[in-house]
Amino acid sequence: MHFSARPTGLSRGNATGLRPLLDGLGLRARELRARLGLTLKQAAARAGVSLRFLVQVEAGQTNPTLENLVKLASALGTTIPELLQQAPPRRPGGPEGQLRAEIASLLDGRPLDQLVHVRSALHAYFKLAQPRHLALVGMRGAGKSTVGRLLATRLDRPFYELDRLVEAHAGLSVTELFALHGEAYYRECERRVLRQVIKQAPGVIATGGGLVTNPDNLLLLKTHCLVLWLKASPQNLIARVRSAGDLRPLQRSPVLPHLRALLRQREPAYAQADVAVDTTRKSPERVCDELIQALATREGAQER
Repeated sequence: MHFSARPTGLSRGNATGLRPLLDGLGLRARELRARLGLTLKQAAARAGVSLRFLVQVEAGQTNPTLENLVKLASALGTTIPELLQQAPPRRPGGPEGQLRAEIASLLDGRPLDQLVHVRSALHAYFKLAQPRHLALVGMRGAGKSTVGRLLATRLDRPFYELDRLVEAHAGLSVTELFALHGEAYYRECERRVLRQVIKQAPGVIATGGGLVTNPDNLLLLKTHCLVLWLKASPQNLIARVRSAGDLRPLQRSPVLPHLRALLRQREPAYAQADVAVDTTRKSPERVCDELIQALATREGAQER
């Protein structure tokens, strides 16, 4: 069996004999890539081939070199004989197979402009359907840590508390960080930790109260997370912080005017959240229920 040294198209002399083989190769490559959950770009990068080349392979429009077949088989977790098998790949049966067949029939014969619109709509839908972090923002005392931990448990997701992760990163408590190095150093540690957390499995993130004051942080949250704002009255915030024994935000006197000024300063950033829930005089369980309901309502509205 001969494979051309040029991976950019079938030679006319071999087109007839190789057509069934290359069609089967393309079909098999698509199936294996789908099983691994890889995009075309990801699969091409894993195989060390160009995106254009992989598109041509899956379309049965190129005659790959043996070297590229080895790379592709390795990237897709298979062997060259399996990749080249001419028997058509197994199609899913049952409801899934029927649904796939219905979708394929809907697309069959459609003009190019309609196919372009369908592709754009699918890209938008799949992007929306991807799991995303849920990031809780709000003033200290709003309940981000308590509610965040409860929400993560209810949704069976990881919980990331940025303050604790910053402490582990710096080897100092938040209070010590502020006292020894100042707020600017703390915010830099916070930014680094946030970038690390965003790369982890989608979970629930409890942020620090002032994280949103950095526009870069706010952009990261808006890009990678659904942002949930936990609101509370200034009086309730003060009571909760005092009961927790954390007086760091209350060191300036008089306390209430200072807190109100801080809230006014941060409110425009908090207001960019996707969901807002008032936690004043509410139990963590009730707040969690309201968040889950708000998220379900939002998801339902987007599907319509």
